[in-house]
Amino acid sequence: MIKIKNKKKFIIFAVILACFLASGVYLVTKIINLSEKSEESPEKNESYQEGISKLSEGDFDSASEFLEKAVNEDSDPEKIKMLAVSQYNQKNYDEAEKNFEKLIEEDKDNASIYYNSLANIYRDKKEFEKSIEYYQKSIDIDPKYETAYQNLAILYLYEIDPRDPEKAKEIIEQGLENLPDSDVLKKMQ
Repeated sequence: MIKIKNKKKFIIFAVILACFLASGVYLVTKIINLSEKSEESPEKNESYQEGISKLSEGDFDSASEFLEKAVNEDSDPEKIKMLAVSQYNQKNYDEAEKNFEKLIEEDKDNASIYYNSLANIYRDKKEFEKSIEYYQKSIDIDPKYETAYQNLAILYLYEIDPRDPEKAKEIIEQGLENLPDSDVLKKMQ
């Protein structure tokens, strides 16, 4: 007959062993899935990784070439986003604009970020009315997106009417209503 004390130890041991085996199976499955993905299209991953590397080095021409190749092979939203960022940094605004618009349609969860990026493009092109419209769309989609408030206030303060900061203050106050703990917006007050 098994003593109760030993039975409890055996049950605890069995549960720990089962958890260990289950986690090992899960980990092996994840590794197999990752290796299958990379075996399916090694050049896709290589083009994307090389593009990201060039982007981080500030070589936007090369980054765009690699990222365009990666997007042509696999139109993944992350790849499109990085291509659009590279194009923006090249001041290739028309292409960046097309890609951010595509992302708005394909990746609705991050639309506020893409509208903000479009607004930045219009700001740089000195199309301030469109820039304001897109910053506002970004805020409307995500009232807690701090960067859009910051960018819109800066647009008013430095580009539209530097002598009249009231509109910028209004934007900052609106942002603080939605983000009362925002240190960035508090510093802009």
